[in-house]
Amino acid sequence: MDYFNTTTDEDFIKYFLDELYSKTEFVQEEDPDDFFDPEAEYGKHITETQEKLYVYIKREMSLSKSNLSDPKKTELFNLKREKLFETLNPQIDIYITKIKVDYK
Repeated sequence: MDYFNTTTDEDFIKYFLDELYSKTEFVQEEDPDDFFDPEAEYGKHITETQEKLYVYIKREMSLSKSNLSDPKKTELFNLKREKLFETLNPQIDIYITKIKVDYK
């Protein structure tokens, strides 16, 4: 049974990478009173992109014609997420090497 409305892993991966690479330049402001985290701005972008992917996966699951219990939906979502990030984690590392961060 198709639990993801015919959306393939490749579709999910392409969506994530397109969203990720939609922003490759960041401005990082330094605040002398706060702990400086050089990854703050692009880290936020990566996290937001992951959240967009999660929404996409859940939307596709809800569009499928399956009648699953909530625990089963959660299990399928987690399995799909883990499988996708086996491919996406190395891609995130590559992305980080290609971005530009300007510090103010």
